[in-house]
Amino acid sequence: MAAIRDLAANFRGDVGRGLKADNRAMLTGVLVALCLSVPLIIGLSVLTPLGVGGSIAVGMFVQLFLGWALAGREMRRNR
Repeated sequence: MAAIRDLAANFRGDVGRGLKADNRAMLTGVLVALCLSVPLIIGLSVLTPLGVGGSIAVGMFVQLFLGWALAGREMRRNR
């Protein structure tokens, strides 16, 4: 729970750091974001009137920004 609060409090700065992250941190961010965005895409396509295309578009933006934020958090915390 503390990690989620930390990510939410520093989201903007972490996204900026994530844009300049090294490959190892970026891979970590992308894989974790993928694990979170796939269920989101499936849930949106089934439970909302967005349809498959709209759900993929929303999931793509979630994947992109969450991946950068997680990579930036990795850079901030471990390097």
